[in-house]
Amino acid sequence: MNEPSSAQSKWPKVIGTLGVVLGVLMVLDTLDDVLFRLFTNEEDWAGWVGADIARSIVVSMPPIAWALPSAVIQIGLGAYLVAGSLRLRRRQASGVEMCRIWAKVTVAWVIVTMGLALWWIGRIAPYFLGATQAQVESTVAWGVALAALLLLAYPLFLLYWFSKDAIRTATATWAQ
Repeated sequence: MNEPSSAQSKWPKVIGTLGVVLGVLMVLDTLDDVLFRLFTNEEDWAGWVGADIARSIVVSMPPIAWALPSAVIQIGLGAYLVAGSLRLRRRQASGVEMCRIWAKVTVAWVIVTMGLALWWIGRIAPYFLGATQAQVESTVAWGVALAALLLLAYPLFLLYWFSKDAIRTATATWAQ
């Protein structure tokens, strides 16, 4: 398929808008996670779900020494995606490069984060009520695999999209 001229093409606005939405959601979700973590304790949960389940929830949360640096990275990635996507919407070549950089860093970050999640859940599996270590690890492995697929979908799409010759040709004429 030949790429229409940049003046006629709608893909920069579509992909840019999607990037802005995903970047904002990434920032808001991370802020929500941090605030939830900082202002929720076992007693808060016990009133809703009972003491045993509340204990499982609290124990399953990663340590704050892991959660806060992770949040800073994720907020930075979300903000960077928004900035690159806004430039992409304006047909600026720097937006393409920013989206590529974001995609590469995000792929690496997802791999690291999912690996840490598998390790963490394996470590705390005995705290889950009535489940064996194998049951918890199996369930978590499927959940992590699904999460990784969802988290990798957009960055891998961007890497594929910007590697197409027609797209590279179209974006080569864009201003910085």
